[in-house]
Amino acid sequence: MEYAGWSESCKKGGMLRPTQQKRVATASRRSHRSARPPRDSSSPDTIEKLTAELERYKRRLESSQCEFQRVAMTDPLTGCHNRRFFDQFLDREVQRHARYNIPLTLVFVDVDRFKSVNDDMGHAMGDRLVQHVVSLLQRHVRGSDYVFRWGGDEFVALMSCTERDAASKSAQLKAGFAVSVQGWALPPGLGLSVGCAELGHAAGNIEALLEEADARMYADKHRRQAPVGSHLMTETRPQAAATA
Repeated sequence: MEYAGWSESCKKGGMLRPTQQKRVATASRRSHRSARPPRDSSSPDTIEKLTAELERYKRRLESSQCEFQRVAMTDPLTGCHNRRFFDQFLDREVQRHARYNIPLTLVFVDVDRFKSVNDDMGHAMGDRLVQHVVSLLQRHVRGSDYVFRWGGDEFVALMSCTERDAASKSAQLKAGFAVSVQGWALPPGLGLSVGCAELGHAAGNIEALLEEADARMYADKHRRQAPVGSHLMTETRPQAAATA
């Protein structure tokens, strides 16, 4: 090796040229670096740093999962809960109300003649109307109550009150909606239809409760829309997809 030859030359008293001296110094530094012992990955400092990094990664992952779950359970147009959240949350809420003997009433809300808004005024106005209904609903319920967008122009509210109290709040909701949209130049006959059904003390059947509230909402719709003396009030939700 040339470096070994230079070292031997030094031992014999020989003189190195400047370029040779520089090369010898560089080779010596490289030799010292390669001779350093490897870093001990089992040292307390290293383990502590790795643990801290894993904890940071875990927190970021948990935060991402929580955000993903929140988005999956939220209606993107209105920001209220969606039907998926309702399905996952309802059993727990029913058990809580039964345990503490708190009344629970399901309220079904539908916008009458909503299709005419999209057809005559555009979908942007339809979206604005949906957002307005949710905002109005949230102002008419307590902080412990829940508002869900069921789909399209249909909404569900879960209220910790009796059916009688929910019906009173529903009447206020309908009157408040009628006043709030004055000046919007909406199609005639547009309003809210509402149906309420209280959960029995035995917890009952949730599907039956939904059907009961839905049927009462449609009865309310027909009372509002049917001519005087009409017998259409007993009609239930149509099987075919039709827009109110």
